[in-house]
Amino acid sequence: MKTILDKINKAYELEATKTELAKHEVELGLVQDILVEYKKGIDVFQQARDFEDKVRTTYKQSLSFFNNAEGIINKIETNSKELGVEIPKDTLTLFTKIRMYKKDAETKSK
Repeated sequence: MKTILDKINKAYELEATKTELAKHEVELGLVQDILVEYKKGIDVFQQARDFEDKVRTTYKQSLSFFNNAEGIINKIETNSKELGVEIPKDTLTLFTKIRMYKKDAETKSK
């Protein structure tokens, strides 16, 4: 009788071991899946960071042009006041746009 019970216990232990191994294999498989997704996420994140840096640099470059344009605007405004000449509305609209873009470039280049 003891041998039958021993065989049953051994069979049960063997089955429990197989179940444990299967459970560990599933967990390892899930960890592998996590690592794959993590690596993909890091790659895309790095691309976004690189793109963001390029965009920021481009905004800084545009800011330089807008600063130059504003310097010219200031000269035009000073000269027009000194000469008593009115600046045309279209030109004033252009000045407003330049200042708006300059402000936006300042914000986005930080």
